[in-house]
Amino acid sequence: MTPKIQELTYSKSGVDRKARAKAKDFSAFGRTMTVGTFHTPFMNLVKSGDTQFSALLADGVGTKVLLAQLADKHDTVGIDGVAMVANDAARCGLDCRLLVDIIDIHHSDKALISQLITGIETGAKQAGCAVVGGETADVPTLVAGVGKNPYNLNFSLYAEAEKDDLILGTGLQPGDAIIGLESAGIHSNGFSLVRNVLFSEWGGYYKDPFAKVDGLDLPLVEECLTPTRIYAKAVRAFQKATGLAKAGVHITGDAYPKFDKLFAFNKGIGLEFDNFEPQPIFDVLQATAKKLGKTITDEEMLRTFNMGWGFALVVSAESAEGAMDFFTNNGIACERIGTVNNKAGRISAKYKDRVFNLV
Repeated sequence: MTPKIQELTYSKSGVDRKARAKAKDFSAFGRTMTVGTFHTPFMNLVKSGDTQFSALLADGVGTKVLLAQLADKHDTVGIDGVAMVANDAARCGLDCRLLVDIIDIHHSDKALISQLITGIETGAKQAGCAVVGGETADVPTLVAGVGKNPYNLNFSLYAEAEKDDLILGTGLQPGDAIIGLESAGIHSNGFSLVRNVLFSEWGGYYKDPFAKVDGLDLPLVEECLTPTRIYAKAVRAFQKATGLAKAGVHITGDAYPKFDKLFAFNKGIGLEFDNFEPQPIFDVLQATAKKLGKTITDEEMLRTFNMGWGFALVVSAESAEGAMDFFTNNGIACERIGTVNNKAGRISAKYKDRVFNLV
């Protein structure tokens, strides 16, 4: 009898989606019941003027920092941290304004912190916001990682927009187009699974983090450290100029199933995706799992990774070509990746000639 090949998943790598969703469910109180807010599908916006709304966002880099520590290369993960909050702000078409960072580190080291700040400054420029402060805390008993000086990064961002420029995530209709903006690769999500497959430090295949792998232009760990693309400026400019975006989604952890957030504000619709252009690193990930005698299914890839598209906008069918022209002219490759349909509450994805029902 042929033994069953072990499937590798994000959950088995330490990120239990169901437990996380349950832990974050504050539907009866707390986060979704913030007093005095104008509620949108993706965040609570505080009215900060006659027609102006603002939001405060917080996020971190996650376990991607472990690869920076493994490679002793710290000048790009700051970009990832800025991207996490800036791209979240882009979901509502917000203008990124003020950023602060928190660096929790084993012990302060000028050279290392200088690299981190270099990345943060680069990311802030890409997002169009000002770094107005931060905190560096020496917490050796709190921070675990790899290398001589492990650390963790977290960020908060203040963003704002006029009400007429907001992307509210409402008004979706069957036939609307889903436009995908090209990612730079893995970005900053799914690294609990990536590390467990690719790097021997966490039980993965490659002992040398800088291994040359067929199909990759950079050494393996550097390919994985490619920073997250920041879409905030472009999305903000598009919405302010055209007002055509009905919804925006930052394609991060949970990938395509996370589009189900749109259903709470758009009854009777479903979503179908049929265009994926994953960068070579995603193929390497699946191929390496096979070298370990295991597998990452195509469905799991769609549930965990961006698969080539880091951000998505929903526009009407007749606006799709104009929207794509706008982003192409602003240096961001994009394509139509899906369509809104009338299959209420369903999300499907066609990939490698198979259809997966994700929700």
